[in-house]
Order: sequence, then structure tokens, then C-alpha cells
Amino acid sequence: MVQQVSRGGDTNRLSTAFVREHDQAVQARRLRGSEPFGCAAAAAAPLAFEPAGESLGLPTRARVEGASAAAQEAAERTAFEAWLASVHGGCRADALSPFEHNLEVWRQLWRVVERSDVVCIVADVRNPLLHVPAALYEHCAARPSLRLVIVLSKVDLISREALERWREALSRRFPRARLATFSSKGREVGGSLGGGVASRRKALGAPLSAAGRRTVREYVEGVAEACGVRDTVTVGFVGHPNVGKTSLLNALVGRKVASVSRTPGHTKHLQTWELTPRLTICDSPGLVFPVAGVRVHGVDASARAVYECCGLFPIAQVREALSAVRLLWHALDLPRMYNLRPAELDDDEDELSPFGFCAALAERKGYRLARGRGALDIHRAGLEVLKDCVDGAVCLAFAPPAPAAAAPDPRPTG
Repeated sequence: MVQQVSRGGDTNRLSTAFVREHDQAVQARRLRGSEPFGCAAAAAAPLAFEPAGESLGLPTRARVEGASAAAQEAAERTAFEAWLASVHGGCRADALSPFEHNLEVWRQLWRVVERSDVVCIVADVRNPLLHVPAALYEHCAARPSLRLVIVLSKVDLISREALERWREALSRRFPRARLATFSSKGREVGGSLGGGVASRRKALGAPLSAAGRRTVREYVEGVAEACGVRDTVTVGFVGHPNVGKTSLLNALVGRKVASVSRTPGHTKHLQTWELTPRLTICDSPGLVFPVAGVRVHGVDASARAVYECCGLFPIAQVREALSAVRLLWHALDLPRMYNLRPAELDDDEDELSPFGFCAALAERKGYRLARGRGALDIHRAGLEVLKDCVDGAVCLAFAPPAPAAAAPDPRPTG
């Protein structure tokens, strides 16, 4: 069953649509939430992420020469439904990530790519390998005249060393693309946000300065020039939800032209703004691409948990947050970040589970069911951790992949 998702819970032609999970799968994950973490909270080492398996591709516009508008639309829908069937038919349900099932949203992406001279794929620097879908890169790279840029956003959340490693890794993996960086908070690269969740929430509210906005605008104009586009140029911005695309556009235009929301699908249709007589920017809705399984080295993590932590599934629609909390536990020192003392974590360290951690957080926050008089509201506590992760107050930043080892020299030595 397809589940429509939009900001107010209503449905419309451009609402994001995901397949609703079976109740049995959700219940199985809830039960696993009572199983111990199996290790102490992580202190530092970031997790390594890798999309598993081959690219699932993306639906492309079916072309019917001389067809009427109705016939063209019917051809597009037939091809789209065939693509959906191939994706679902080739993947186990428990391995397939949530992804966009609304043809109208995909049409917005097609329109932006078709009208653009330069396409900017905006990717949250905390997990660029997830946010630069191989299928989208290959689709854009197949057009020789189309210039391609990967914009790494939220770069203030990671260290300068990590950023440089990501630059190297992405340059190897996506050689056709230029790389750019952006932070909507006006801070330098360096992961300067320290302390616990409360202090990080406050720091993340800092707006981008006017000087910062001018710098971003000049940079995009420079990118268009460097890409070899000399006449009038349209720069299209595409990418997953919650990667910072809307903040980047607001910085470019110099005023709030689009509202920011952590709900995927909040931007409903493509929008254009003329920055100069020769430069137009075009925005498409955030669109979630499918992944057939993920590898998070050293952790048994589902694609859904990774997507939820990376903001690709609306938090209000998350039916259990314990899987995401388990993933975060392996990357971050959650008790320290939430200032939870050992005495508040009732279980022995070896027996502490996602359920136990969320119970301690709910107790600290006073989250209870039945208007404060009932049992602890475990789910609300888990959703708060997930929200903090999406916003950056809890910073889940994956490690760049190590360079492939060079092949040994086959020539004899000596």
C-alpha cells in the first residue's frame, strides 16, 4: 500500500509517496529494540557507509513522437510502473529502502534536468555516498553538454580533514562532477560545534550573514563560468530532502524564497528565480532515490534506519525509532550528549538496550503517555533523538571510504 506524505498530513498531486511497511515488520523491530546494544556507547570513530549492490536506476521520461499530451502521459505512467515493478521484484522487501513512488514528483526532476545547462546535486556532507545517487549521476553524465556539480552542504558539521578526504573520495567516484561546499550557518569547516545536544541546538540556529550570502551567490556564478557556459545559463538544483538545498537557494537569492522543513516533499514543484539577466536558478522537490540494502561496516543496520537518520523519511511517519537509536549508539556517545548519568540508565552496561536508553531519556524529559500520568513515552523520546540527528544536534557523520589499494607491481625485483 502506498502511503502519501505531506506537511499537514493532507494529500495532493505532488505529495511524496512511500510504500507503507507491514505491521509485522515494524513489530519485529520494536521487539529487537529491547535487545542489548552489545557494546558501550561509541566515543569517536565514525561509521563507514556503502550502498550495497548495483544501482537501481531511475525512471526516465518515455518519448512518443507526435503523441498527444494524454498519450505521452500514459506512456510515461506505463514506463514508470514498469520501473517500480522491476525495483520491487528485484529486491527483498526488508532490504529495500523507502523511496519516491509518485510519478508527478519524478516529473519535476525530469523537467529541471532537461531545462538546465548546469545541474547541482546537493549532498549533506555527513553521508555524501547516500545523497549522490549513482543513477542520478549517470543520468546527468550521459548528456555531454550538461555540466555537473556536487555541492557538499553543512560542511561546518565535520572536520577539515574529513572534508578533504570526502573531496578525494568523491573526485575518484564521480570524475565528471566539480565539487563545491556550503554551510547555511555561516561557520567555517571544522566541526566546531562541541558540547551536548542543548548547546548544539542553540548554535545551529545561527543565520547565514549577508556577506556569506554574497559569497555563495558569487561562487555559483563562478561555477557556471568555470563550467564553460558563456551565454544565458540555467542552473538546476536537485537532491534528496533535508540536505540543505532550500537553505542554499535562500542564500543565493538573498531572501527567504522557500521555507525549510524536515518533512520530505515539503517543496512541492520546481521553482525558478532570475539572479541576473544571464543566470537563472531552478529548484526541484527533494526526491528520495531507492537503495537495495546498505553496508554500515561493523554494524547491523537496515536501509530504513540509515534513511531515517539521514532525514529521508518524515519523522512524524516513523513507526519505531529504536532501530535508528541503535545505529546512533554505535557512532556517538549518546549518554554524554544527553547528559544522562549512569545511575539514570537502570540496566547494567552490558544489558542496556535502545528501549532502556529511550526510557531513561523519557524519564529525564518527563515524557509520559495519558497526559503525563501514564507509562513512559518511549516512542517520543526516540523520535526526539532522531529529530536531533536530522538537525545536526546529534551529528551522525559517516567516514569517507579508504582509497583502493594499488595493485602490486608484477615486475620481478632484484
